[in-house]
Amino acid sequence: MGEKETMGEQPMEQVIEFEDEAPLPADTLETVELGSSKRPTSGSDTKYADYDLPNPSTSRTVPSWVKVPPGLKPPKGRQVLFLRFKAAWTDTPHKGDRQAICWSLSDADEKVALMRAITANRTAYELAKQMVRVVDGHVASWDNSQVDGDIDRWWTEIGGKCRQILIRLFAKLHTPSEEERVDFFENCIEVRTSD
Repeated sequence: MGEKETMGEQPMEQVIEFEDEAPLPADTLETVELGSSKRPTSGSDTKYADYDLPNPSTSRTVPSWVKVPPGLKPPKGRQVLFLRFKAAWTDTPHKGDRQAICWSLSDADEKVALMRAITANRTAYELAKQMVRVVDGHVASWDNSQVDGDIDRWWTEIGGKCRQILIRLFAKLHTPSEEERVDFFENCIEVRTSD
């Protein structure tokens, strides 16, 4: 499968075609560039403070550094993450910076990842790996038939640092924010005693 490297930012609709699942709000495109100077936002101990995902961009463009394979179709209504891992962070720095395009998991995606995990120790790794849809400009391949998109090889080559970042991003993307939790417990739950 060929790849398309964008030259400058392009409108998403010209680069990515979305599948029809739900309307795509204008603010669902999420751009995540790792290695930025963003500071931790929570906790007084910044040594272990967690970084929040950036707010979804209102831009409807794909970042200029992203390689997008032709025919990519993320489900409508999902936040799409464009990730770049610096070569020095990977186990294969000679291959240069590595890229991924990710979006959240469906119930079916979760079932596939959990079956692949085999043991509880592998669960977080397999769930995070499942959300990776494009690697280095190629659609992720799960059957080793597509050398350039082999997700298992890519997952190994990006190394432990980048895998940990993906696991944290998976948790952030699939966990309600503090504001959402507060809203739920203040406004979306009622408790009664049965007779």
